[in-house]
Amino acid sequence: MNRDCPPTDPSATGTPFFAVRGLKKYFPVRKGVFSRTIGHVQAVDGVNFEVRRGQTLGLVGESGCGKTTAARLILQLETPDTGEVILEGRNILGAKGPALRAYRRDVQMIFQDPYSSLNPHKTAWQTLAEPLRVHGLCHREEMPDRVAEVLESVSLSADFMDRYPHEFSGGQRQRLGIARALTVNPRVIVCDEPVSALDVSVRSQIINLLLELQQRRNLTYVFIAHDLALVEHVSDVVAVMYLGRIVEMAPTESFYARRLHPYSEALLSAIPTTHPKAKKERIVLQGDVPSPLNPPTGCRFRTRCPLVQDVCGEIEPVFREAAPGHWVACHFRG
Repeated sequence: MNRDCPPTDPSATGTPFFAVRGLKKYFPVRKGVFSRTIGHVQAVDGVNFEVRRGQTLGLVGESGCGKTTAARLILQLETPDTGEVILEGRNILGAKGPALRAYRRDVQMIFQDPYSSLNPHKTAWQTLAEPLRVHGLCHREEMPDRVAEVLESVSLSADFMDRYPHEFSGGQRQRLGIARALTVNPRVIVCDEPVSALDVSVRSQIINLLLELQQRRNLTYVFIAHDLALVEHVSDVVAVMYLGRIVEMAPTESFYARRLHPYSEALLSAIPTTHPKAKKERIVLQGDVPSPLNPPTGCRFRTRCPLVQDVCGEIEPVFREAAPGHWVACHFRG
């Protein structure tokens, strides 16, 4: 396999179930009366990963690193400049007509904000029945039973069918959002920080629901988050993203046992300890995240890295396999 596109499992052979290769998206910045392009925001700059059937890839990083843009590119809510999104050996980017509609069924998304992602003028029944109608998944007379079934799968009663989003609690709205994704029986679900907008008291309930659904339906997740403690709990593989690029990727056990990239170490040091007497040294990064409009030369993390040397500004580090299945982009680690 191309070393620029690391496998999530070193023992995996053949065609990956779901893969992203060389994904890029630059947004033009325009100025003046004639809207001249004066630069490009490098939101996603060459992202590669693979996920095996029924597994979860945790994509983590600070706000603004490009995680959500990558998710929108995967769903074709944004058009990438270059790259491939491959499902069972088929590149779906540029797909149209029946091929695109089939992909829409196979890959769904759970959005971060359960309120703004739902149409406030549609009841739960209308929200869940519409995908069934659009994709022709059942006859009209069968829809009530199908909608009731999918509501029950996320622990909502069929009595909720006639309610509007504002009549649900935050956790119930997110359950409705999950139900909407499940309606078309997808095989891959992109979870864009699905619990970050929820009260702490209901987060564990939603996470347990997602894990239960994954086991029951053999779902594949791309789980986007900034909470590394949560990612450790739900993921099989962890990918760390910084300024539009993945800087470290490894199986979850390997990643949490031995982080290689300085940025990963800083993120993990911010996780609170659960024991009141435990002491933990916090790594505080200096400076702010550079602008993706004009990222640093060489290593993009060098302006905040405690290990920085002259070579970091001159040569971009190669994303290489430092240990079996453990990939990192750093001149001094690995």
